[in-house]
Amino acid sequence: MKKDIWHDALNEADEKWAGEYAEILRKDAEAKADNTAPAAQNGMEKTNPVSQKPRKLPKWTGWAAVAACLCLVLITVAATGGFNRRQVPAQPTTQQVDVQPTTQVEGTTAVRPSDAPQTSENPTDPVVEASVPATSQTPAPQNSDYEMQTPDTYYEASITADSYCRAAMVPPSPTYFPGGELPVWNTEEYSHIEENSFLSVLTSPFSTFAADVDTASYANLRRLINSGQTIPEDAVRIEELINYFHYDYAEPADGEPFGVTMELTDCPWNSEARLLLIGLQAQKLDAEALPASNLVFLIDVSGSMNSPDKLPLVQRSFMTLAENLGEDDRITIITYSGQETLVLDGVSGGEQARIMGTLEELQASGCTNGEQALRMAYDAAERHFIPGGNNRIILATDGDFNVGVTSEGELARLVQHKAQKGVFLSVLGYGMGNYKDNKMEAMADNGNGNYYYIDDIAEARKVLVEEAGGTLFTVAKDVKLQVEFNPAMVKGYRLIGYENRVMAAEDFADDTKDGGELGAGHQITVLYEIIPAGSDFEIPTVESRYGQTQDDAPTLTNTDEWLVLNIRYKEPEGIESTLLTYPLAADAYTPGLSANAFWAAGLAHWGMELRHSEYVGEMAVSDSEWVRQMEDLATDDFRQECISLIRKSLRIDYPLY
Repeated sequence: MKKDIWHDALNEADEKWAGEYAEILRKDAEAKADNTAPAAQNGMEKTNPVSQKPRKLPKWTGWAAVAACLCLVLITVAATGGFNRRQVPAQPTTQQVDVQPTTQVEGTTAVRPSDAPQTSENPTDPVVEASVPATSQTPAPQNSDYEMQTPDTYYEASITADSYCRAAMVPPSPTYFPGGELPVWNTEEYSHIEENSFLSVLTSPFSTFAADVDTASYANLRRLINSGQTIPEDAVRIEELINYFHYDYAEPADGEPFGVTMELTDCPWNSEARLLLIGLQAQKLDAEALPASNLVFLIDVSGSMNSPDKLPLVQRSFMTLAENLGEDDRITIITYSGQETLVLDGVSGGEQARIMGTLEELQASGCTNGEQALRMAYDAAERHFIPGGNNRIILATDGDFNVGVTSEGELARLVQHKAQKGVFLSVLGYGMGNYKDNKMEAMADNGNGNYYYIDDIAEARKVLVEEAGGTLFTVAKDVKLQVEFNPAMVKGYRLIGYENRVMAAEDFADDTKDGGELGAGHQITVLYEIIPAGSDFEIPTVESRYGQTQDDAPTLTNTDEWLVLNIRYKEPEGIESTLLTYPLAADAYTPGLSANAFWAAGLAHWGMELRHSEYVGEMAVSDSEWVRQMEDLATDDFRQECISLIRKSLRIDYPLY
């Protein structure tokens, strides 16, 4: 048997040495036979040992033997099916992989282990057979060169285009996930919010902040609640929850940019405090009086926008806006991914078919070089600048910048410098998973614009059509509010919300410091908790060598006032601010909350509960009676939807009656 194997091996060996080696084997076998003949002595069998020395073979025969062994190994492997089979170990059931499920993307080829049974028409196309639900078998997303290795199996996503971009490096969804569940992949970013605390009037008599009419936080919160996701505390900006809704405020007097409403009433969650409401109503403009617009649609078409809630919704949003453009309007469309592209350059708003067609043809792919695109957009806006008109860039993105200038601070400085040339910036945020709220808010705040989150087409219509005057047409810029409290009447106060808009008191009169922008018809609502003088409510103070009691307050002439509201603003094209002053008389307190104050207070406390605030106090919006009273004030679809969101987020049971 052994000899047969050797001969089989020799058949596979090189002809150069096979014959010689066979002759050596033959002679060696004959020599062994001569020296091992049996001999019988005294009736017993006995083997005579070999007495002669073994034959010394040439050195090259050793290498020949090694080669023959290798041939034998190859023959054995070929007989068992080759190297193209290996057993896939059993998958662990406790491994957690932080990857978001994605949808089928055309042009994607998944390369999987080759040890699985062949199921495709092409026998050379290896696939893995895995016992998981069909819904979890999703190929790797487009625009990715991402590689992932699980404990026992290896997957590789091979993408046909737009690779090597971090924006597009969405982790792929492999065929198998331990436990059969697809983990959620989430890299959303929000700026940290350090909640405002109570301040003593003796040490901090001024409360100064920039106006803010952004509403992105509310719309984003709606998305989080409706999708059943955990709500990050920093995603809740209380002032934006309140400012999403309209209130019954005084209209502006003739010649003034806005009207002012102030109410002082009971604080529903703190029995030792008063609740101050300040409401600003910007002047409204008739459609016929609106100036011509020079709009630049700056659209992110990078790979990260390849999702139904991103680029397709962006296209529908801008189409909705385009339907309301006029002949005198000028429209520029710039797209950006790995490179920026000027798609339309200053065409008339009357060319709606051309604008619509251009929007419809947009496709997502590539990296996200937002910096160069922003520069191109500002250049285009300046090139088509309309004196006295509405010159504005509308940026639509998920905020996932990853090429060029990418940090929040750098982007803010870029748009702040460009804003000095009279071009405003509005930011529309889209999508989820990699949403960068912090960058978009910073750009809007520093670019003389507003920030909105678009989660569906209804929100797009609200922002771009129903409230287009406020979104697109600024009536007052660099708006700052400063409340000076009278220490004879007020012991301490706490501003609710506006944490990222607070300014130093000395910046109020500094016209080089940026404020907020008010569009036509916009409203601003501000809430304060106020602790009256003489209250036992403890407010942190700083030790003073020269005294720090209410009796130490300086002698005042206006002791019959709770406070004075100071407002500074500039005309849309102005460079110097105008000061307006509104005192609140000592008899302004009214027990019981008005409809305005009740709704705003409910939203403020809802936000505090979601943020797990230390100031939630004695009240809970989750109390069914409070929600029922808010429901009585839900006079439109937006407020009714809000009641539903409050119920979902705080898990309030139905019915309430």
